[in-house]
Amino acid sequence: MSTACPDDFTCMEGLCRSPGASGACGTITLRQTADDKVERSLEFGCTNGDGSSADTSWYRVFSLSEEGITNTFAVESISVGVCFAVGTPEITVKVGTYGGSPDDTTLALGNITMLGSAEVTVPATQISKVIEVPIAATVPAGANLVVEVASPDLIGTGQQLNIGVTAAGESRPGFLRAPLCGTANPTKTTTAGAADAHLVLTVTGTR
Repeated sequence: MSTACPDDFTCMEGLCRSPGASGACGTITLRQTADDKVERSLEFGCTNGDGSSADTSWYRVFSLSEEGITNTFAVESISVGVCFAVGTPEITVKVGTYGGSPDDTTLALGNITMLGSAEVTVPATQISKVIEVPIAATVPAGANLVVEVASPDLIGTGQQLNIGVTAAGESRPGFLRAPLCGTANPTKTTTAGAADAHLVLTVTGTR
């Protein structure tokens, strides 16, 4: 998605430039899946013995240069797919830069520099949906933007959260960290036993 400037205006550093007028321009959404339709039949979750959700994080890494973004990128919101939620679980959405490559098989957590975060309560739902999380962060030009959606260990609470995935194709796999289920470090879903987990996660901002 993009928002162009009116005729005779020029988009410079995220603003429409013309004598006597200016406004936001260059709004785009970064995505790695062909669509954002959460497939209810695809459930990928790591659960404790009592059926509650275990400590889990999902990640996507976006190359700003591959997205054609040559200036800084101002993140405005993150959209996250939800397959279903039992109770009112909370998630933490984090935005930062990644010093490695988006093609790394495993993310090196020491190469992540966090720029902003937001916590959100997910309402109970058995209907798959996409929720929008407002979050502000400025990503330097040429950086790899990393987003983490972290769900805490919910043992003993009776709460569950299954992040939403789509059956549509993806341009690059996401990453999964689920220590209880044998993935202690963020690993590509294609090699973490969740090859069909095309994580629904997009980033909207201005350039």
